[in-house]
Amino acid sequence: MPAKTALFCNASRCDGVVDDGRTHVRGPQPHRSRQQDQNRDADPRAPGVSDRYRSRHFGFPTRHARSRLQRRRLFAVLLLESFRGPGPGPRDSGDQAYSLLVWGSAVVAKAVRDATTTTPVVFADVADPVKNGLVASLAHPGGNMTGLTNVTEELVAKRIELLKEALPSLTRIAVLGNLTNPEQPPYFRVAQEAARRLNAEARLYPVETQANLAAAFSNMEADHMQAVLLLPDAWFYPLRTEIVALAAKHRIPAIYGNTAYADAEGLFVYGVNLSSLNVKVIVYLDKILKGAKPGDLPVERPSQFDFIVNQRTA
Repeated sequence: MPAKTALFCNASRCDGVVDDGRTHVRGPQPHRSRQQDQNRDADPRAPGVSDRYRSRHFGFPTRHARSRLQRRRLFAVLLLESFRGPGPGPRDSGDQAYSLLVWGSAVVAKAVRDATTTTPVVFADVADPVKNGLVASLAHPGGNMTGLTNVTEELVAKRIELLKEALPSLTRIAVLGNLTNPEQPPYFRVAQEAARRLNAEARLYPVETQANLAAAFSNMEADHMQAVLLLPDAWFYPLRTEIVALAAKHRIPAIYGNTAYADAEGLFVYGVNLSSLNVKVIVYLDKILKGAKPGDLPVERPSQFDFIVNQRTA
């Protein structure tokens, strides 16, 4: 009888969990260097889906959506199809049943929702799962999905507040956003309102390609912006080293939402504690692998957050 297997995927990494009578977890992969990201993105193989990456711990296939919005929806469908074999549910070529998928992107989670109503899905770090149509309610998800929401709008507002606390004279805040992502405009409106409450202005600097980044920061400096907020989007993740370097070059204090930006020498980071998030994901995995239905497991909100000030950058 094949072991039940869970596939963990988000926009920046994929990992696996296999249940052979125990629960095995592979922790987060070390943050890649910029050159490693460029090498991966230069892979000429199937568009939007890199070839098989096998966990050195378990030796089974995973798939990576990379960090391009236009590829993530396609990735969800291709992932399910690439594992599909005889019988119900996604399968790999070895007829190993994949009974669980875990996602860290609302865009991908919605695509998975449209692609399967039977495979149990646990999402992690996903914005407003009710509004995004992933679950009926937080208390009673229903269907085949459950997981952890990331309270993104609240975090965007909190980052504005933290900038003001760190820089009391702050009145002009640049907001760097990728408007090809439909989730970004609402986040910008939240940032605008949070800034307005603090008697500050939030001005959007939209980018659509990596080539736009340098010009965006040059414009911020020309406009005398006093700080910059990076809107949450996994598209920025492989560009984090360049973004942090541009903020330093133009001497604009910046706040980010992922601890990887602190590793890249980003000044401020405020976001969900990823270690606690991973532990909660494992609890969901364990319950579902033991027979619980996702629709019966309430969606949880994060309860632990990290605020990091990079002394080397400061």
